[in-house]
Amino acid sequence: MLWAVVLAAAGVSEPGPRIAGIADDGAAQAAAALADPVPLPGAVPRNVPISPRPPLPAWSVALSGLAGVADPFFAKAAVLASVRRRTGPIFVEVFGGRAFSAQMPSISLCSAPGACAAPAAGRLAAAPGRLDWMGGAGVRARVLDGKASAGGLNPLRFSLDAGLAAAAVGYRVRDTAGPERSPFAPGARLALGLGVEPWRTLALRAEFSSLLYVPHIRGAYSVERQMLLGASVEWHPGAAP
Repeated sequence: MLWAVVLAAAGVSEPGPRIAGIADDGAAQAAAALADPVPLPGAVPRNVPISPRPPLPAWSVALSGLAGVADPFFAKAAVLASVRRRTGPIFVEVFGGRAFSAQMPSISLCSAPGACAAPAAGRLAAAPGRLDWMGGAGVRARVLDGKASAGGLNPLRFSLDAGLAAAAVGYRVRDTAGPERSPFAPGARLALGLGVEPWRTLALRAEFSSLLYVPHIRGAYSVERQMLLGASVEWHPGAAP
């Protein structure tokens, strides 16, 4: 009390408010330090913006290998080359290549009960399904695009796309007494593909497609369908690694 009286007589304020002010300044400095901490040596800074992924080049080239399934008479394989132009999620595609067919009947023809055998080559000369080549143009739409990561590894990008293309299909047939013919038929190709991008310049894709075409055999037109399974490698020239 005596000290307070002496301070009051001397016109000096009591040190309480000054200590409170110092305490307020310290609290503000502590709050600022918590809001923007000084990074320790070797620490990874927080709130660093992640740079967006550079866009892929507009052009790409793909090489596909396809195999026919669900054909009772012929085994098939095809090799196609494609050039694709990308505009957002839409791809415009031009493709073409050779197809190879071999007689490998999976069913037998029966002339009588218990008398069944594989059909002779001559009896299948007029059967549809011996593909020779195919080509066409169409569009693909990327319906799903994402990425997955496990164990903190670099993310693996994947995509799902669907496509529709007009096609011309060459086939071989001998439906008359004359030599074998190699005409072509109009058609369409529907495709569904699942791709992954382990590298920036290359993408791997598995594909299921249905090829529809209208051959002219024995004076009549028919709608034929061929199921194809395959895989492709797509190259993005000029993409940054």
